[in-house]
Amino acid sequence: MSRQEFIDRLRASLNSSLAPSMVAEHVRYYEDYIRSEMQKGKSEESVLASLGDPRLIARTIIQTNSTEDGGYQEINYQNESGEVSRHFSIPGWVWILVVILVLVVILSVVMSVLSFLAPILIPIVVVGFLIKLFRDWLN
Repeated sequence: MSRQEFIDRLRASLNSSLAPSMVAEHVRYYEDYIRSEMQKGKSEESVLASLGDPRLIARTIIQTNSTEDGGYQEINYQNESGEVSRHFSIPGWVWILVVILVLVVILSVVMSVLSFLAPILIPIVVVGFLIKLFRDWLN
């Protein structure tokens, strides 16, 4: 199996269960890993043989990224320089709850402003309407 076949199988196996951004991150990680191992002098075949079946890797990644309790999932990646980057996966229901809360806050602020301005605006609008009626009646 070639490097491209390995990456294509891994991507195809991950596409059905992970978000596109997560698929891209995992694929990029394995591309970087294969490239770095080959730069160390290993052959493409030996690197791919040491990794194993891309479908098994995909299954492990999918199981690792799925949380049974629907909570936060921390995912760590280590790049070539040894730095660890952390990513947090937030469930969809949390995003929906945040959007609803933001909408409620915005609506309450708008209603507060309207309730403060209503005693001022209503008489102004009524007086303006009466003046217009009176002008139209005179003409």
